[in-house]
Amino acid sequence: MIDPTALKILAEIPLPNLSGNQDNLQYGIYEKTDYWNFSERVDWNITDSWKVFVRYGQFKANSTSRTRPTPSTSRCRAATATA
Repeated sequence: MIDPTALKILAEIPLPNLSGNQDNLQYGIYEKTDYWNFSERVDWNITDSWKVFVRYGQFKANSTSRTRPTPSTSRCRAATATA
């Protein structure tokens, strides 16, 4: 008998949709990233020997991606075994 956890993992592996034994799965990947980047630096030369700087930076990103096949192509046949 195969472990139930292994069966759940196998169920997530998509079936091939191309012929052959390698490189036989093809699907599109949707990826969208919106980002905002702000970076600023201020230098203040008080004297020739006293110099001060301040730096501030902020980065925001929203990423949306679907890297797995659609549910209609991600079904795998359940594995069975006999002892």
